[in-house]
Amino acid sequence: MYEPGFITIQTLLDKFLPHCLEFGFFLNPNRFREAALLPFTFGHASRPSPAVLSAVYLWGVHLSHSEPLLLEEHSFMTRALQHAATDPIGAHPDAVLHTLQAEVLLAYYLLRVGRFLEAKCHAANAVSLALGAGLHKIRCTNPHVPTAICLSSDIPISLHPPQDDIEEGERINGFWAVLMLHKYITIALEPPMSVCGTLEAPGIQIDTPWPLDIPGYAEGLLHPDVRGNSTVRNFLLNMVDHGHHGHSTTALNVKAAILFHRSAQLAGQWTPNMQTREFHAYTAAFQSINRVIETFRTILPPLSQLDVKHPSTRALLLIHALTDAAVIKLHINFSYADSSSKHHCLTAARNMTLWVAACHVFIDEISRVRSLANAWPPNSEGGEDELMERLRSGMAALSALSDESSLTSMYSGLVDKGLF
Repeated sequence: MYEPGFITIQTLLDKFLPHCLEFGFFLNPNRFREAALLPFTFGHASRPSPAVLSAVYLWGVHLSHSEPLLLEEHSFMTRALQHAATDPIGAHPDAVLHTLQAEVLLAYYLLRVGRFLEAKCHAANAVSLALGAGLHKIRCTNPHVPTAICLSSDIPISLHPPQDDIEEGERINGFWAVLMLHKYITIALEPPMSVCGTLEAPGIQIDTPWPLDIPGYAEGLLHPDVRGNSTVRNFLLNMVDHGHHGHSTTALNVKAAILFHRSAQLAGQWTPNMQTREFHAYTAAFQSINRVIETFRTILPPLSQLDVKHPSTRALLLIHALTDAAVIKLHINFSYADSSSKHHCLTAARNMTLWVAACHVFIDEISRVRSLANAWPPNSEGGEDELMERLRSGMAALSALSDESSLTSMYSGLVDKGLF
């Protein structure tokens, strides 16, 4: 089995680990680095599994901006895909959790480079592993028999009991990392009427408590009395969270992704010719999620108070952007005919600097303004000049955050070519 030399491994870890949380990394970074650099062979039980190491090396190469390394990116990708497919049946003691981590990293990587169908496949693999290993039932208030997962026709594998809070925290955060990936993939790549997925299947109840930020587990914040019960359902019912878990940056990120996904679901279900009963049910669901979004917004740290140098600032910007994107998704179907929904959409889009959904709103509004050329004076608020400036600012921020993202490049190209 191929592995880069020690110096290259150090370089790749240094390129990846400072940004790892942005790509769904849920293992403890300090423990991972220490284990990765141990002087043992590739595949040794004391080191991370080949699947997760290969996925991390791939990301390190991708983020390196080193021409010699980038020339080998395809080879690194091929090896990472091979190990993700074969490692679960190996003898590594953490094969399931490490393969889960590899699948998440590969899904984000493939999404980033525009290989969308493959990204969906690896996201689906991650969901299956997480559910099969029972990660959605960690610390469930209702006793249950741990689920064994069968990764081949006749080899059942189950997780060993966690050795400490850090290891249990990896499993908790691992489940929520998979859920966030699932939300992003379904919103980005599924047709509007199909924005659902495995994690919304009948009979699947998520009881795992909200995640802490990774350092919190080492700090002893995972108290013995922390339990979970209908975690996502209770959140969507606007029930108040208690304790640290529901307010960590990681938990806020998960909640924002859930709200964005739920709003996209509702947007896809809307049709103008609903029967009376369907319309009333839709209206009730619409008002309910709108209340949850507004409640959630009140607990977010204001953007004006963020320290641009703080490590969590990037995540908090994304949380705000997802929340505004949820507002846009929820109200966009009504923004042409209803002044309140139009106000919600434009206000959310003005607040956003990071999310493509906001650019959709500006693009739609610019098109509408152009069709009514005399609607506003050229420099008035809400006029074409102001909207174009906000659109370009949003795309510049998106480009700065993800300069190699296929989706971002597509929208940037349309704006630069004057198509909007």
